[in-house]
Amino acid sequence: MSRRRVHDSYEDVYGADRGYKKRRRGGSESNDLEDRLESLVLKVGENTTSTIESNLEGLASVLDGDIQNFKKKVLKLLVECAVNMPEKCTIYSTLVGLLNAKNYNFGGEFVENIVRSFKDSLKNNSWNEARVVLRFIGDLVNCHVVSASSFVQLMGSLLDVTKEDGVPNVRKDCATNLMNFVHKNKVPLEYCIVEVIFSLMFHQPKPKYLEVMFGSVFIELSKLSTNTMPLVLAQTTEILYSRIESMHVCAFDRFVSWFAYHLSNFKFSWSWQEWADCLALDPEHPKPKFVREVLQKAMRLSFYERMRDIVPPDFEPLLPEKPEPKFKYAIEKSTLPGQFLSNTLLTKIRNKTTPEDIIEILKEPLMSENGEIMEPADIGISNPTKVDAFVQTLLFIASKSFSHAFAAITKFISVFKALGETDDGQLQILRSTFELWSADQQMLTVLIDKMLKTQIIECSSVANWIFSKDMIPEFTKLYIWEILSLTINKMSRHVDRLTRELNEAREKLRTTAAISNSSDDSDTETEKAEVKPRQLTTTTFGGQGVPMDVDDNVTEEMVERMEEKLEMAQADQKNLFLIVFQRFIMILSEHLVKCDTDDRPFDTYWYKYTVGRLQQVFLAHHEQVQKYSSTLEGLLFTQDLDIHILEVFHQFLALRS
Repeated sequence: MSRRRVHDSYEDVYGADRGYKKRRRGGSESNDLEDRLESLVLKVGENTTSTIESNLEGLASVLDGDIQNFKKKVLKLLVECAVNMPEKCTIYSTLVGLLNAKNYNFGGEFVENIVRSFKDSLKNNSWNEARVVLRFIGDLVNCHVVSASSFVQLMGSLLDVTKEDGVPNVRKDCATNLMNFVHKNKVPLEYCIVEVIFSLMFHQPKPKYLEVMFGSVFIELSKLSTNTMPLVLAQTTEILYSRIESMHVCAFDRFVSWFAYHLSNFKFSWSWQEWADCLALDPEHPKPKFVREVLQKAMRLSFYERMRDIVPPDFEPLLPEKPEPKFKYAIEKSTLPGQFLSNTLLTKIRNKTTPEDIIEILKEPLMSENGEIMEPADIGISNPTKVDAFVQTLLFIASKSFSHAFAAITKFISVFKALGETDDGQLQILRSTFELWSADQQMLTVLIDKMLKTQIIECSSVANWIFSKDMIPEFTKLYIWEILSLTINKMSRHVDRLTRELNEAREKLRTTAAISNSSDDSDTETEKAEVKPRQLTTTTFGGQGVPMDVDDNVTEEMVERMEEKLEMAQADQKNLFLIVFQRFIMILSEHLVKCDTDDRPFDTYWYKYTVGRLQQVFLAHHEQVQKYSSTLEGLLFTQDLDIHILEVFHQFLALRS
């Protein structure tokens, strides 16, 4: 493509600036040109009809033509974009790479400026900004602006400085605080470092060199703490390339999301043949697992047809299923036990019947199409067949979109709650929802989240369902852990909300008592008029609180009721963690015993993945788990437990000590 053609293409994209070159030749003032350059840089990649590649090439040519006149302005602007717009990190790093290819000296000056910005961020204790800039510098390796060896040296210097003797405390504190920041924000240091190194794989497929890079970083990380690093580093699995060690499953999840985002939005020049051995490997091997999860996540951000188009035919076995419902009662004349009931519900719901009518239908004996009673009515409304027929039929009718599904659940919430009065009923609701939407992980996750918010199902039921035998084939899929994480987080937010409201009520009660005990009656009356009660809420799990009358004073009885509600929520939270950890212990113990009996290695891909998820629960929810650590130690993580499982708990205690 000629230089003139590149300019034409770029100006066509940004129609507002099509007269840019003409105005420049006509002698427009430099401030006007600077403003237009700034506008082009800030808007690159936004709301365009052509590809991001052509936009970047056009912008690089425009900037290159004016580098000599506005170099200081362009350098400052690009550094600011790198710092303030991390969501466009790859766009701006690519732009710098194109400019570097056109003007090597400019690339060198930009590196000096971005490194200076990184140092300034450390000096100013701007830890998040430092992390963003560090990631940008790493991405410059992909664009051949920074050498990979220089980047590894930078990573090593961050680790080394914390262990140096005889250096100024300010220098040591800067590096240490950066590490502390990423750790406190649940972004452990190795994620911050490996996050950048990992991205190099997609552009620089050099297994031997990358192996050295990973090895040097992990060796340094492993020296930081003998007690806590095993938990932080966790398992080392083979991923992407057969000899490159990976990191904790949390980082695996991060990079699945990272790569899926780019795969769905940018046309990578991706060499799929580097992954040609995926189909020949164990399905639990990290390499095919990574490809499957990336395609699954990318499909959420894009659509099925696009994923099918960009994946070569050889890789089609790794493509996810087409995300559509599998309605088991679709065939009207099938012999399924709930077929006649489903047909009846299908007609009634489409004819806008009321939830009350549906409940009455479900109370009737289960019958076949010929009128034969299949099960007596006294089995109850929570009969698994009845639950399955209702859930599948309603959600199938409302399968067009999230909004349709939410509206259906809201309308028939009384039916759902009647069916889910028992633990078995809630489990059946989950089984039926999964069976219908097993091909659409996103829909399944969203529906379960909605059912938790509306209290159709309880958190404990979700945990029991995830660890049930029915879900064994799904157990190592990423979406399962999204569901478990959102379940635990929802319970934690519920407890935190009740705690906050109780503390506010207690404070209000103390204020009221202090006013009423005042010796000056007139002052007391004035103060009572001035002090307005804080609006309190009676909170429902996962929903919006119902405001109390703002004119009502808080009484001791109100506080007592709130204390009881909080105690119940804390008991539910403790029970949830007991279920989760007990199930982990059970499945891991069964695996270890079976491997010992069969005299085969226990550290399979499944085992490493499962242990990684156990560690993830400890790390991601450490503040909540810590409150129940004594109970966990006394009931579950006892001394007679296999040392491989017990060690994970001991690492957690060491991390929190």
